[in-house]
Order: sequence, then C-alpha cells, then structure tokens
Amino acid sequence: MHLENDEYAVMREANVLYTDEQPMPASIRRITLIAGAAMVVTFLIAAVSRARAGDTGTAMLLGTVGLLLGVFDIVVLPNLLTPLRVRIEGDTLTVGIGVFPPTRVALRDISSCRPVLSPGWGSATRIPPRTYPTPESGATGVDVRTGRKQIWFSSQDPETVCRLINAGGNTG
Repeated sequence: MHLENDEYAVMREANVLYTDEQPMPASIRRITLIAGAAMVVTFLIAAVSRARAGDTGTAMLLGTVGLLLGVFDIVVLPNLLTPLRVRIEGDTLTVGIGVFPPTRVALRDISSCRPVLSPGWGSATRIPPRTYPTPESGATGVDVRTGRKQIWFSSQDPETVCRLINAGGNTG
C-alpha cells in the first residue's frame, strides 16, 4: 500500500495522544545572555592586559577565544537546547530537548506519574532528577520500573500528561 506524505502524516497524528513543544523560557535565555557577555568581557580584559604587557599574540588569542565562546553561549547554545518536546504517541512517552537524542519509555514500564511541586523547564533522568526552575511551566515526574529511574520534564499540562500515562495510553 502506497501512501502520500500527507496521508501518512494524518494516520500517524491520529495515534498521538499528547504533544507539547516549549521554547527555552525567557528567564533561562537571560541567564545565557548574561553568562555569554561576562565571558566576552573577561576574555577581553585579559586580552587588553596581555596587549599592554607587549604580548600581542596572546592578546589576540584571548580576544578571539572570548568572542567565539561568547557567540557560542549567546547564539548557538540556546538553539541546541530548544525546544523541549514531550509526546505521548500510542504506548510510548518521548521526552527530548533540542538536538540531543530523546528518551523513550513504554507506558507499561512507568509505575507512576505525578505533577511535581517545583515547576521547571528541561528534562532529567538522573537521581534525584532536576529541572530548571521557571514560572513559565509545570513539571511532571515519572517513575520507570525498568532501570529503576525517574524522569522529570516540564510540561504545560502535567495533569493531562499523568492522566494519559496512568491510563497506559488508553483513552477510550
């Protein structure tokens, strides 16, 4: 059976129970900008100091490195870390952030799901898990039977996410 691209997309979307895509919150982006600017200023101060001492080669190197690190921190890093994607499709929860490989967990392997008290943005699979605190979103915590790990991730509607996960993806 041959399907056109839009027909396949419609069939695939029919199996999606929940999807959430969140950009990096403004508060975290501000921190990134401040850190990038501080990095540039620090390296430029060091470069000027080396230039005054007559070491122009080191001064040029420090200035260049500072500018490159600042550009990376201000422009590249936020784009690598956004968006945060949460998706419940069929019997699978997928949580991914930016360009990094997403975490996929079968709903049957999740022993519990609950909204967590500290809201945050991001995702984590370590013990104890941690998201980045922001007022823009809520957070969801799930316990996974296999591997005995916890996954926390920010979501715009933690109650709905948990209701779908606790139902095992069965909505009907």
